[in-house]
Amino acid sequence: METLIRYGGAYLVDDLLLNRMSVADAAEFNDPFEFHFTPGKPLSTSLAKRRVKRAMRSPKVRKHQQMVTEKLGLSRKEKRQILKENWKGIVEGFKAGDRISVEELREEIFSFTREAAKIVCCTRNDAEESAENCMWAYYADCHRGVRLHLKKSFYSRLVQWFEMEYLIDPPVFETSAIENPEVLIEFVFNAIGRKSSVWKHEKEVRLLIPISETFIADDIHGIKRYFTSLVEEQVERIDFGIRYDKASLPLERIAEKLPSVSIFRAIKSPDSYKIHYEQIR
Repeated sequence: METLIRYGGAYLVDDLLLNRMSVADAAEFNDPFEFHFTPGKPLSTSLAKRRVKRAMRSPKVRKHQQMVTEKLGLSRKEKRQILKENWKGIVEGFKAGDRISVEELREEIFSFTREAAKIVCCTRNDAEESAENCMWAYYADCHRGVRLHLKKSFYSRLVQWFEMEYLIDPPVFETSAIENPEVLIEFVFNAIGRKSSVWKHEKEVRLLIPISETFIADDIHGIKRYFTSLVEEQVERIDFGIRYDKASLPLERIAEKLPSVSIFRAIKSPDSYKIHYEQIR
């Protein structure tokens, strides 16, 4: 996988001329099944007990216990007796509040991308020809936009990227994953890297862009968005869509700012439902 393809509106070229590319939050995606998963088994009593005991050993809870004990004037023995009498109710209450809700954990994944990283969605350069019409229609303003061919030097610098795994059924989240933060993070990555098999024609590659690799600026409409840097050396070629306004092709600006980038124009095949690409520079 040497190059990746990023579809988008005409704004992709405007941004490239400013040495940047827009990045997205997970919540902006168009598929309502993004990061969907199946709840696992409910929290067991034994696991709930372990979590309550661990929580009670934390400095914050210990401090609160000490404050309540002093306020009520309880001895150590009395405190233990109260805890013993209420232990069952505490554990059952913890089980009842178990975070097994799909929507709650989807929101947690959305928060992760808002606060820790942004996402860029690309497709592999070996996607089938039959998928191209769909990709141009979905993501490149109904063939009025463009697509960029991104070199490995762009995405190899990133912390994490995923070749998507396409499934009939969503992955299962087991509540025990919360017991181990590393397992929870692994599940988040699994959710980011999986989606419904109905999208398998896309051969999507999802890039996680650390917040440290982004900046905020005005887009072409004056709306503040997140961007990451994208320079000429990281772009192999630009393809303009079939319906791109030919009168506004910015060839002179591209030649001036991006002299090493090849430029192609998509054209309809006269005898099939295929797209051909004509090099214009």
